[in-house]
Amino acid sequence: MSKDLVKELLDKGFKVVDLKCVGTIDIISVNELCLEEIRTNTIIDMLSLDKDSIELFLDEKLPYFVGSTKPLAGYINSENESPIIEDAIIDYKVYVKEATLQFK
Repeated sequence: MSKDLVKELLDKGFKVVDLKCVGTIDIISVNELCLEEIRTNTIIDMLSLDKDSIELFLDEKLPYFVGSTKPLAGYINSENESPIIEDAIIDYKVYVKEATLQFK
C-alpha cells in the first residue's frame, strides 16, 4: 500500500469512524476508531489484512477500501489437508463511515 490509510481518511474530514468489512464468508465491524489516536498498521493488523493488497476508494459516495487477508500459517481445511494458499485468503471490502458516538 503506497498511501497511508489513516492520513487519507483524516484528509477527507473523517475523525472517528466505523468500519464494516464484507467478505465472502464473514462480516466484521469495528466501531468508533479515533483516527487521531491510531496508526494505519494497527487497523491493517486488526483486520488481518495484507498491507500490499490494500486499495483505497475514498472518493465514492460510500467510501471504502479493499484488501485481502494474510494466509493463515498452519491452517488445515475440513478434509484435514493443507489448503491451496488462494483458498485460505479472503477478500474484503471495508466500508468507512463517520461514527455516531455512543455516550454512556
